[in-house]
Amino acid sequence: MAYRPEVNHIGSAGEKLLALIREAGVAGISRPQLAHASGKKRLNLWDDAQLTRLGADGLITVSQRPSSRPHILEYVYKAISKG
Repeated sequence: MAYRPEVNHIGSAGEKLLALIREAGVAGISRPQLAHASGKKRLNLWDDAQLTRLGADGLITVSQRPSSRPHILEYVYKAISKG
């Protein structure tokens, strides 16, 4: 079984991801775009754990949309506005 980290609170990496998602606005941001904005080639397991926590805490929504590649869906993250 593969190792999947879990986080109990939003850390500084999660705060950075949330800020980048909020900057994307209503269109949202895809995983590759989020990785690039974070200065990475791709998101790692700890980023995934932070994104899962942000979703569980009701700060972001996660959806899928068709990508530019045929038969491939990509994850899109959007911030949930408060009030």
